[in-house]
Amino acid sequence: MTVDTYGNVKVLEWNGSNNGFTYSEATQGPCFKDLEWEKLHV
Repeated sequence: MTVDTYGNVKVLEWNGSNNGFTYSEATQGPCFKDLEWEKLHV
């Protein structure tokens, strides 16, 4: 967790050893599409 310049708490995730991208996702596209993540406000 960290705090931004406005005092808001932000959660950070760091996957250093296994980032979770698989061969199928690299060749066929995202496995988690159509979840409307683009509507999230970060």
